[in-house]
Amino acid sequence: MVWTKRLAAPKIWPIERKKFKYAITPLPGPHPKNFCIPLAIIIRDILKYAENLKEAKKIINSGKIKIDGRIVKEYRFPVGLFDVISIEEINEHYRVLPNKDGFEIKKIDEKEAKVKIVKVKNKVQVSKDKYQITFHDGKNILTDNNNIKPHDSLLIELPSLKVLKHLKFSEGMLGLIIKGENAGKYGKIEKINKGGFNKAWLVEILTDKKIITDRKNIFIIGEKEPLISI
Repeated sequence: MVWTKRLAAPKIWPIERKKFKYAITPLPGPHPKNFCIPLAIIIRDILKYAENLKEAKKIINSGKIKIDGRIVKEYRFPVGLFDVISIEEINEHYRVLPNKDGFEIKKIDEKEAKVKIVKVKNKVQVSKDKYQITFHDGKNILTDNNNIKPHDSLLIELPSLKVLKHLKFSEGMLGLIIKGENAGKYGKIEKINKGGFNKAWLVEILTDKKIITDRKNIFIIGEKEPLISI
């Protein structure tokens, strides 16, 4: 289905819900349907590069938009967490970040647009010394590094996917909360419950407030400092 009722659209979409009846439905892709934004909505409603869907389609169709360093021409492409949106013709770059309302599209510089932090979702041994690592955004790599585990994060180069740094999901690391009422807050992980509850205790950097959340809601972003702008 190309259209969805605006009132039923995910709350993370910053769109007018009562003035119009329908909104674009994102294509199936690397991000869950309720945790992504169609590219045309970002171009038209958030960044305001187009006044209507026809103009947004024209911009996207022209090949001027890159997601994670690769040209995307599909206006319904699902854009999600930590994706990098680049419009190189005008040297504008943005990163999708979590906040309490869903997502924030944060402007970044050209240098930062060349890297991305990804969370390890799955690891499968494909040969004696090779492992396939699948990330939260659907990308995957082959590696001989058996130390990479699910819940860890990797700083990768775009668009090559070259691994620049391995960030383990462990106590003392910096974690960013990506869902729930505390989404967008980050701090040092104080404790990880290794039992059946899968909880982690995080101390927020700005307030020293202790936050308890599910491990799946935490994204490792650095050791002493975030490796990307938050």
